[in-house]
Amino acid sequence: MKDSQDQPSFKLPNQDLNVELSKSEELCRLKAELQRYRTLDENLPVGHFTVNSEGIIQTVNSFAATHLGYGVEELTEQSIFNITHPEDREQLQANLKAIFENSIKSCDWELRQISKDGNILWMRTIARAVPEADSNSLLLICEDITPRKQVENELRLTRVVLEYAVEGISRLDKQGRYIAVNKADAGTLGYTPEEMIGMEWQVTVHPEDQEKMIAAYQQMRRDGKVEVEAKGVRKDGSIFYKQLVMVAAFDSQKQFIGHHCFMKDITDRKQAEAALQKAHNELERRVEERTAEFTLPNGLLKQETAERRRAEEEWQKLASLVENSTDFIAMSSLEGKIIFVNEAGQKLVGLDNLEAALAKKLSDYFSEEAWAQFCEVTLPALMTTGHWEGEGQLRHFKTGKMIEVYRSCFVVKHRQTGERLCIATVQHDITERKQAEIAQRQQTEREKLSRQISQRIRQSLNLNEILNTTVGEVREFLETDRVFIYRFEPDWSGVIVVESVGSGWTPILGTKINDGYFAATYVEPYRNGRIQATDDIYAAGFSQCHIDLLEQLQIRATLVVPVLQGDQLWGLLIVNHCRAPRQWQTLEIDLIKQLATQVAIAIQQSQLYQQVQLLNVDLESQVRERTRQLQQALNFESMLKRVTDHVRDSLDESQILQTAVEDLTQVLGIDGCDTALYDLNQGTAIISYEYTPRLSSAKGHIIRMADFPEGYRQLLQGQYFQFCELIASLREPLSILACPIFDNEEVLGDMWLFKQPNDGFNELEIRLVQQVANQCAIAIRQARLFQAAQAQVEELEKLNRLKDDFLNTVSHELRTPMSNMKMALQMLEVSMNRQKKLGAETGEAQAAASQVFRYFEILRDESEKEISLINDLLNLQYLDAGTQPLMLTSIHLQDWISHVIEPVEQRFRQQQQILRVEIASDLPPLVSDMSALGRILEELLNNAYKYTPPQGEITVTAQMESGMLQLKVSNTGIEIPASEFSHIFDKFYRIPNADPWKQSGTGLGLALAKKLAEHLGGRLWVESGKGQTYFTLELPIT
Repeated sequence: MKDSQDQPSFKLPNQDLNVELSKSEELCRLKAELQRYRTLDENLPVGHFTVNSEGIIQTVNSFAATHLGYGVEELTEQSIFNITHPEDREQLQANLKAIFENSIKSCDWELRQISKDGNILWMRTIARAVPEADSNSLLLICEDITPRKQVENELRLTRVVLEYAVEGISRLDKQGRYIAVNKADAGTLGYTPEEMIGMEWQVTVHPEDQEKMIAAYQQMRRDGKVEVEAKGVRKDGSIFYKQLVMVAAFDSQKQFIGHHCFMKDITDRKQAEAALQKAHNELERRVEERTAEFTLPNGLLKQETAERRRAEEEWQKLASLVENSTDFIAMSSLEGKIIFVNEAGQKLVGLDNLEAALAKKLSDYFSEEAWAQFCEVTLPALMTTGHWEGEGQLRHFKTGKMIEVYRSCFVVKHRQTGERLCIATVQHDITERKQAEIAQRQQTEREKLSRQISQRIRQSLNLNEILNTTVGEVREFLETDRVFIYRFEPDWSGVIVVESVGSGWTPILGTKINDGYFAATYVEPYRNGRIQATDDIYAAGFSQCHIDLLEQLQIRATLVVPVLQGDQLWGLLIVNHCRAPRQWQTLEIDLIKQLATQVAIAIQQSQLYQQVQLLNVDLESQVRERTRQLQQALNFESMLKRVTDHVRDSLDESQILQTAVEDLTQVLGIDGCDTALYDLNQGTAIISYEYTPRLSSAKGHIIRMADFPEGYRQLLQGQYFQFCELIASLREPLSILACPIFDNEEVLGDMWLFKQPNDGFNELEIRLVQQVANQCAIAIRQARLFQAAQAQVEELEKLNRLKDDFLNTVSHELRTPMSNMKMALQMLEVSMNRQKKLGAETGEAQAAASQVFRYFEILRDESEKEISLINDLLNLQYLDAGTQPLMLTSIHLQDWISHVIEPVEQRFRQQQQILRVEIASDLPPLVSDMSALGRILEELLNNAYKYTPPQGEITVTAQMESGMLQLKVSNTGIEIPASEFSHIFDKFYRIPNADPWKQSGTGLGLALAKKLAEHLGGRLWVESGKGQTYFTLELPIT
C-alpha cells in the first residue's frame, strides 16, 4: 500500500486553505439566502418606511415608493407628513410621539396617503419601534385598503338608501327576531328602529293573521320568496293593513340565516276597495228598488226619493275617496273595455285625461308577455274565484317603460242575481320597493361572490383553480357570454390563461394575441389603473384593426379591468357580451374592479407560495444535509468515545491501535487504514497495525523516511496532508490522508487513510482522524509508561521479597542466640540471688555485687526488648504470609478485660495516670482468639501509657454498636494531626514531635495490632481531637 516505488501524482495544500474555502462557501450561501429574503420582501404587497422622531423618511421599500408613484430616492429624506392627508397628520404625529416617548410600544390605525398624481389611498398603518436599533428610528408598515374602503362606502350608501326608503324594509334572523329595521318600517309600526331590534314578529301581526303568516313563512323557506297581506298592530294598538314581501337569506354554505321583509301600508287601498265594494252594493240595491218604485204608493215614493238623495251623497263621498286615492283604480267590462280610471291611475300610466284612458284597450296596459299571462292564468282564476292579487306591470304610455305594481282584481257581481257586471282593480306602484329589492339582492349577491372568492383565495393555493372558478362565477353573476383572464408576456403580447364561455360562442382559451396597436395604445393606461367599459365596439371609436380583432373574438360589448401587482401590469380581467351591445352598470364595474384586486392578491399569494416552496425545498435540502452532518458528527463522537473509553480502560497498545484503525475504516466508509510506528534513530516507519478490507496487506512493511522526504517532513512537524498516490498493487490512484501521531515530546508514528481518488477527506473527517491520532498517542505513551512502571513494580517486589527473606533469616538467626543469652542471664540471676541471701560477703563485696546486679538488670531489660522486637517481626511475617493460626474461644469480656488490665495498673499508678474502665453490663460472649485479642489490648494500653502525662486519664470502654463489639482505648494529653492518621499504623513509624516524654518503643506495636485486628476479621482505627486520642477496635461477636 505504501510502496516506496510509488510516486505521488499531486498533493493538496494544508488544512488552512480548506478552512478558508469552507468559510467562503458558507458566506456565499448566506449571501444568497439574504438576497432571496430581500427579493421576497420587495415583492410583498406591503410598504414599509423607517422614520426618525421628526418624521423624516430614512428608508422606504420599492413597493411603497412605486405604489405612491415615486422613486425610492424621491421619498428618502422627505417628511412622512408630505404624503399624508392633511386631516390625518395630527393623528400620525401624536402616534409617533407616543411611541418615541415609550408611552406605547406600537399602534395600529387607518390613515390616508396622497400619491404623486394626487389620488388618495387608504392605508392600514402599524407603527412600532425598530428592535435592537437606534432609539431614534421607528418602523411604519402600510397596507393598501382602498378597495375595502370603496366597498365599505358603497355598502354605507346602500344602507342609507334603504334606511330612507319610503317603504318599510327589515331583516329578521331565523328565530323571527328583528335584527335590522329602517325608519319607514319602524315609523309605520309606531316604534323607533332601536326599539324593534330583538322584537319578535308576532308583536307586529294581528292574532287573527298569525297562522297565515306562519304558513307564508314556511312557503318562503321552500320557495325562497313569498308575498302576503295581513293585518298589522301598531305600538298604540291600532290596526292597519300591510302588504309583505319576504325573501329568504342564506350564507355562503347555503344555510338559512333569516329573511328580508319589505312592507307596504295598504290601509288606504283596502279602504278604497271596501268603499268601492260598498258603493257597488248600494248601487245594486238602488237599481232593485227603482225597479219596484212604480208599484209603490206615493208616500213610499217620497221616502224612496229621500233615501236616493242620501245614497247619492254617500256615492259622492265614495267617488271622492276613489279620485283622491294615490293608487291606480279602474273598472272594465267583461269584454275588456275600460269604463273607469281614476286620476291617480291616469297619471301613473302617463295619460292626460279620462277620455285618453277610456280610449285604450285593456290589452294596451300590458306588455305582450304580460297580456298573454293575464289571459291564460290571471283572468281564468279571477272568473273562477272572483278575486286575484299579485305582482304585475303596467305600461307607461309616454316612455314605453313598464311600471312594477301590486295588483288586486275582483269581479263586481249583481247583489241579488250574482250576475257578473264588470271587473275592478286597485293597483299600487311598487317600483321603489322592487328597486330596493333588486339593489339589496345585487348587493347580497355581490358580497356573496366577493366573499366566496376571497375565502377560496384564503383556502386554496391552486392559482389555476381559483382563476377558473372566478371567471365562471363572474359570467354566471353578470349573465354574460364570456369572461376570461389575459396574461401579458414580457414583450406585451399575451395569452388567455383561463376562460368561461357560454354555449354557442367560440372558446378562445390558450389563444395568443400579438396586437401592436393594442400594446402601443392601451398598455400604459391600463398600467395606470384605467378601466375600459365599452357598450358597443362599433360606437367606441376603435381603429379598424382593433375592431377586426374584436370581431374575430365575437365581442360586441366588453369590460376590461387591469390586474396590477404594485405598479406592474400582470394582465387583464375581461368580460365580453357577444350577443348584443350592453350598457355596463356602475355596480358591475365596481364588482369587476374589486375582483381584479382579489385576483391580483391570489396571483401574488401563489407566487409567494411558489417562492416559499422553493425556499422550503432549499431549506429541506439544508436540513437533510445538516442532519446528515449531525448524524455523521454523532457517529464520529460515538466512535471517538469508544476509542477514548478503550484508552481509559486498557493499557494494551496493540489492542487499542488495532481497534482504532478498524473503527476509522468502518465509520468513514473508506478503503483502508493503517498505523506506522517510528524509529527516529533509524529514520524508518514500520506499519504495525492495519485494517484494509479492500486493499492488499502491508503489515510489517518498513518505510524509509528518506524515500518520501517532503511527506515525512510535514508529519515530523505535526502537520497532516492529503495527496493522491498511484498504488502499484492496484494499478490505480487513491486519495490518501496522512496524519501524525504525536505528543508534547515527539512524533510517535502516523496514520494513513485510503479512499477513492475523486472523494477527498473533508474538514470534519480530518478533525476526527486528528482526535483519534491524539488518543492513539495517549495510548502509546500510556502503554509505554505502564510497561516501565510494571518493570519498576516487579523490581520493587523482588527487592521487598529479598528484604522479607533477610528479615526472616535475621530474626531466626538472632532468636536462637538471644534465647541462649536469656537462659544464661536467668541462671546468672539465680546464682546472684543465692549469693545475696548468704550474706557472706563483706561490705565491699556487697557494694560490688549490687553494682553488678544493676548491670545485670540493664542487660536483662535490653535482652527482653530485643527478644520482643524479634517476636514482633516474626509475628508480622506470619500475618503477612497468612500462616498465623486462629485459636477461637468464647470470651466473657467483663472478666477478661479486668484480667488483662490488672498487670498494668501498678505502672499507671506509678506514672500518676488515672485509669477508667467502662464495660457495658449486657455484652454477649465474644468468640475470638484470646491471645491475639489480648496482644491488641496490651499494645493499645502500652501506647496510652507512653503518651499520657501525669494526672492524665486513660479510659477503656467496651460496648455493642450496630451488632459489632467496639473496644475503645482513649487517653488525654496529646493530639495527633489528621494528616498522620494514614501513617500511624506503618512499621517503624514515629509521629514527629509527638513524644514529649521521650518514651522508647520498637515502632511495631501499632502495626502488629492493626494486622491482628484484620486477622480477627475486624478493624482498628484512630481518631484525635480536643486534646484526646481514641483507638477503636471493632470486631464481630462470632
